[in-house]
Amino acid sequence: MSKIAFMFPGQGSFEAGMGRDIALAVPEAMAIYDEGNEVSGMDLKELCFNRPVEDLVDTQVQQPALVTTCLAMDAALRARGITPDVVVGHSVGEFAALAAAEAMTIEEAFFRGWLQKRIGVIASTALFALAHSGLGQPFLLIGVSVISLVIGFTFYRTRNLIPGIIAHGIFDAVQLFVIIPVVFKMSGMGAP
Repeated sequence: MSKIAFMFPGQGSFEAGMGRDIALAVPEAMAIYDEGNEVSGMDLKELCFNRPVEDLVDTQVQQPALVTTCLAMDAALRARGITPDVVVGHSVGEFAALAAAEAMTIEEAFFRGWLQKRIGVIASTALFALAHSGLGQPFLLIGVSVISLVIGFTFYRTRNLIPGIIAHGIFDAVQLFVIIPVVFKMSGMGAP
């Protein structure tokens, strides 16, 4: 018996026209873009389907566009009877993965990005951890929260890009070599 994993990419995984073909072909995917438009207050269909790639670069545009596109792909696959045994995401893709796993709503996925810009990484991470502390994997949640706090504190204290890059590299390595394999093992899928 084979198992299926849906993996959602992080920031930087965008292109002009992303999601357009699948949203036009699958009504369930288009419905996610409609919901994304409503929740974000942006015309994500216009931004993702028709605008040049330069219009997607800003984090405030890119994050909701990526989360929406990821969830639209998820909806399209599920509409065709393809469901995951496990979901995993990198960076902003973690929000899409949590929404796909029904551990958070699309509204919460957008709110975290909005909140982070306004109160900072440290406070938004702490609030996010408190809000989702009952998901059944406290050590993973604590580990990701601590690493996120280290990254936020590094940027806050140093205002220096190099320590931030190093801290984010450590965070990515922990995700790649610890968290993702643990998720796969817990799901019975073995190592990726």
